[in-house]
Amino acid sequence: MLYDGWEFASINLFDKIIKQNSEEIYRKSLNLSYDKLIEELCIPNPLDMFEKTDIFTYYISCENDKIILNETFEYTFLKSVFFKNRYNKIKSELISYYNSFNINICNFYKTGNFIFLILTYKQ
Repeated sequence: MLYDGWEFASINLFDKIIKQNSEEIYRKSLNLSYDKLIEELCIPNPLDMFEKTDIFTYYISCENDKIILNETFEYTFLKSVFFKNRYNKIKSELISYYNSFNINICNFYKTGNFIFLILTYKQ
């Protein structure tokens, strides 16, 4: 409906099916972005990093802070915001992942444009 130069979308309240999917799209994008960040922090075959030393520092850059997904969503999420808001959950997931390889997380922090993960091999 057009009124005084404004276009209004109307919903028939008597329709049996009224679906709004913006929240579903947001949650899907949020979960995929979070999973991608966790995937980026989990080194595949991390034991290979400890062949010559017992300590290893791994870092990811937040210079391009946006988490880029293969799918196109209208929402974008930032690594730094996940780090700030979900630090304990992220660390818990990383501890679980690295413990399976007998690797301990000594430190996990963000400074400047980098997120650092300092790992030690438990002998």
